Amino acid sequence: MAFVERMAELGERVSCIVPNKWTTARYGRTLRDHLLDRYRIVELLDVSNASVFADASVYPLVLTFDVGSGPTETISVRQADANVTPGESPQATLSRSFVDCLGGRVIPVGIDPNSRRSRSDSVESSKSSERTSR
Repeated sequence: MAFVERMAELGERVSCIVPNKWTTARYGRTLRDHLLDRYRIVELLDVSNASVFADASVYPLVLTFDVGSGPTETISVRQADANVTPGESPQATLSRSFVDCLGGRVIPVGIDPNSRRSRSDSVESSKSSERTSR
């Protein structure tokens, strides 16, 4: 988290390349809380399929956040592909309420933006399934 704090001192909008594990791993919860509550996550660009770092054994993503405009209400998630211009890559928008419903404030970056069901339908569907199974 010290790394994020230091970057926040550099400007109003910050972008950096980081491993994607912090978005879902238990050890990344503090960082997720910090970014969601204190800053505004603008975009997560998953470049793991774009072969940005050919020899890397991690899945990189580009995190972009605004320093003075938190908390985060929506997050744009895009999947970069070596064959697609970055501005044309598919995009999904995750609401803060969706992230909060997932538990552990997990931020899923492997979202299929072309999915027919919306993210809120998926969350509502899983909630109603839980209610009927009780």
